Order: sequence, then structure tokens, then C-alpha cells
Amino acid sequence: MSGNDRHTIDGAIIIRDEHLAKIETDQLSELERNGNGNRNVWRTVLGIIAACNDPNDRAGYEEAYEDFAYRLHPHTEGILLKVQNAPATNFRDGELLDQRRSFIASALRCLLLQMQNQDLLHSPEGRTKLAHDLLLQAGALTPMEAITRGERIELARVFVWGGHDLEPHDYDYMTDVAEELGHQGIVTVTGAGPGTMRAGLKGNKAGLAERLIRNAEHFGYSCAEIIAAAEPPNKYVDNLVMFPGTPARIEGFLRSAQGGVIGPGRMGTLEELMFLLGVKMHERNQGIALPAIITAPKESEWFLDAFEEFMDGTAGNDALRHYETVRGDRGKVATDMGASLGYVRQQQTERGKRLLWSDEDMLHIPPAFQEWFETNHETTEQLPLHRDQPVSDLLCALCRMFQSIVRGTIVPGYREQVENGRKPYRFRAEPAIRKAILDLMERMDGIYAQGPRCFVIEESRS
Repeated sequence: MSGNDRHTIDGAIIIRDEHLAKIETDQLSELERNGNGNRNVWRTVLGIIAACNDPNDRAGYEEAYEDFAYRLHPHTEGILLKVQNAPATNFRDGELLDQRRSFIASALRCLLLQMQNQDLLHSPEGRTKLAHDLLLQAGALTPMEAITRGERIELARVFVWGGHDLEPHDYDYMTDVAEELGHQGIVTVTGAGPGTMRAGLKGNKAGLAERLIRNAEHFGYSCAEIIAAAEPPNKYVDNLVMFPGTPARIEGFLRSAQGGVIGPGRMGTLEELMFLLGVKMHERNQGIALPAIITAPKESEWFLDAFEEFMDGTAGNDALRHYETVRGDRGKVATDMGASLGYVRQQQTERGKRLLWSDEDMLHIPPAFQEWFETNHETTEQLPLHRDQPVSDLLCALCRMFQSIVRGTIVPGYREQVENGRKPYRFRAEPAIRKAILDLMERMDGIYAQGPRCFVIEESRS
């Protein structure tokens, strides 16, 4: 193996995996073909190999390692991965760390399943089936049990969302929250990356260990669009699951968990919250038990206040009853979630299911939330940011607005669209909603201190 001044390395890596060992040569070629499939594999392998140990890993690897290259070859034990100009971060004595190899194996299985089922992306039922199949393949739909204090208990799973570039007090608080959840026998699943995603796994592993629960598996959910750009998988992930895009990833959270805890964040967290509340407030999901707790330490209570004001000014006061707010009390987050999960178990048992809202009969995901939104200057200007529509539809439009802001801020390709702020996306909103958005942005303005905004919020024409 050889390296250079940029701390890169060339080499051949055996990815041992029974499933990958059985795939045909033409399927390997599918993973390498020109076009989107090739780029998705490139981004995924790069993000996995490049991840560093910084709790707030800012990534940006897609641009930093543009000359990274890979090839896949058949191997009797799995796949032979040959890399050139690979980041050397996770190599020791010329060998890629075993955890990273495992991540590559699970990611390739997911990407292969996606490529073999592209037709499923053309219908709501198909998109739900693909999300279900990805979760099933990874084992994320298997009920978890443990023996503690001499009793067999069924473990619950809760997703943890929040920012990936946190202040130290936010990171410490979310780590403590996740540890308390572990004390309740609740296992966390996160987006696999830095910040809250790392804190949500690190703290939870500690909390479960203190209960002598050692067999819990911690999943990290990601997608090719962001894994190298912003959210490389952290070392506390046990099993990496790759989804075909952000909407499918969020659907994966909702279908494999019984509730959610959301900490301080910015645009990506707001995108997730709009999706979550849009689903919870849809008429077909009335009465569904899917508890959500939004929490922050004392130092970041501004986030809770700003979000509440934003929801009141957009979706209306009724939205506030679909989540609980907990201020600076990690123990209350865990005990309240534990109590809510008792009701979730009861409701799901009555409906003949165990623990998971894993299919459309249990939890309806409106098709508009599932669909891929192609962010560009025309589509963003046409988003219906007004209240003359069902509240779920408004929340879907806001979800797409925040998603577009994330893309224009951090995702290569979209960043070039906005020309580093010189040609921003334009959103048109009715006056009251525009004011709510601008007030929220003003509270969060620190995120844009590094450069110009990629968007403009204008008042819609009557």
C-alpha cells in the first residue's frame, strides 16, 4: 500500500460477507455502472472510509477527495474492493478497520437491493415496500429482548434526531438523555453521523450497559446524498442501513421505532420534524400512538421557544399537542417516553402487531412526503407555502423547503446551483408564514455566519 502528503492510501480490501460472495459478476457491474448508481456507491464508500473521530465531524469529503476511486471484484469470501487515493483515517498498518469493512458490506447490500428494485420507487406502496425490505434485510424489524434482573424484557426502540454540529452543552445533554433512555430499556436508532447522532448512540450504549443489557443492536440510517457530504457513520453504529433518499430514510425511522426524541438542531432537524408532524397530523393517523419529545438543555431553550412560535405561526396551535416539550431534564425525557411506550405497546398489540408501525395498514405516510423532491430554482419557487390547504400538505411543503436549504448549504451539486449564495433559491410564502419563517431564521442565524445564504423568502403574490 502507498500513501501521499494528503494522507491518502491505495490498496485492496477484502469485504467478507456471505451474501455479497454469492452475487453474480453482472450485479457487481451494476454497482459500478456509469450514472447515479456508480456515484451513490462512490459517495457511500468514501464516507465510510473517511469518517473521523470528531464528535462534530464536518465531513465535506466529497469535495476534499474528488480523486478517490474504487473498483469491485468478485471474491470467494465476499468482494474485493480496490481503492485509490482513499483517506487514510481508518487504516492501520495498511488495513482498513474491521468496523469500516462491516459498514461497507451492509451498505453494498442495501445499495444492491435498491438497484434491483428501482421500479418500487414509482408508487407509494412500492416506496413503503422498499423501505420495509431494507429494514427487514438489516434485521431492524426484529423485536429485541434482554434478560435483566432475572426477567426477560422486550426492548423498545426510539429514534433520536438533532443537529450534527453541536455546542458542547448540547452534545453532553443529548448523550445524557440517551443514557437515561438506556436505563429505561429503550434502544436508540439515529442517522449514523456526528453530533446528536453520535451522542444518541454513545450515551445509550452506556445506559444499557449499566442495566447489564449487552445484546442490543444500534442501527444508523443514512443515504448516499449526505453520507460523504455531511454525515459519515460514527463508531458507535453497529449496523448501517442505506436508504434511497432522505424521505425513505425518515420513513425508515417511523416504521422501525415506537417514538422519537428530538434535540436542538437546524435545517435538517426541522426537515425531519415537518415530516414527523405532517404524518402525525394527517387525518388517517389520528389516534396513532407515536410519542415525540422535543428537548434541550437550559442553554438552548431558545430552540424550543423558536420552534413553538414557528409551529404556532404555520401549522397552528393544534400542532403543539402532537409533541411534548421537556426543558433541561434528561430524566423526565426518559421516564415520559417510557410511560408513553406502554400505551404504544397496548395499541399495537390490540392491532395485532408487535411494537412496530412497519406497514401502511399501521401508519400512513402521505405519498407527497415519500416522493423524491428535485430541488432547483423552479421547484422551490412553486412550493405552496400557504394555509389554504390541509395542514399535512403545508407541513410537506415546509419539509421540502428545509430539505432544499440543507442541499443548497452542504450538498455538492446543489451548492453549485446556488453559486455560493449568488443565485439563491427563492421561496414564496403568504405573509404570516413568511414572518414565521423569517423569525425562526433570525433565531438560528448563527448557522449562516460562515457564508451567504442559499435562499430568499419572499411574500407570495395574491
